[in-house]
Amino acid sequence: MSPALSNFKAGIFCLDLNMDGNEVFFRIKRSTQLKKLMTAYCDRQSVELNSIAFLFDGRRLRAEQTPDELGSNGLDDDIARFI
Repeated sequence: MSPALSNFKAGIFCLDLNMDGNEVFFRIKRSTQLKKLMTAYCDRQSVELNSIAFLFDGRRLRAEQTPDELGSNGLDDDIARFI
């Protein structure tokens, strides 16, 4: 694998969101704020952003957080599950 492709893959963060048994997958850059993902998810599910909570390991996620920030708190996998 070329170094450029390797670096590109390292910069992608895959998310698996689950609500009522419906799974939705997103891929975002590790430096992108989660607000972009949260808004896209709510638009896709036709729910208001302030009507649901995004949790990881029982902790509420903040819109201004990034996957890189979560990685420093023990989230080292490229794929994470948020419910």
